[in-house]
Amino acid sequence: MKHLFYLSLAILCLSISALIGFHIGGTSARATPSGQAIASHVIWNDEAHVILENGDMYRNSVIPRGPAVYVGNFWGGERFAPEKSTSENGD
Repeated sequence: MKHLFYLSLAILCLSISALIGFHIGGTSARATPSGQAIASHVIWNDEAHVILENGDMYRNSVIPRGPAVYVGNFWGGERFAPEKSTSENGD
């Protein structure tokens, strides 16, 4: 009976540690702004660059992961960050 108790306690401790580890290491999913589909992407060194269908470009640091930063429009159009977005240009 004592061995069953220790086995149950060990399984409980392992499951709790797995839940805590997942909670600490998990990140939330982020959607693309304004429902635009991703047209192209590239990972260069520790940065990921994404171009959306409308030409908007975003940069994100891969390590450590941070929020995406609006770089500009690939086609040379409007250089202002969309609403609720940060910009490198200070716009």
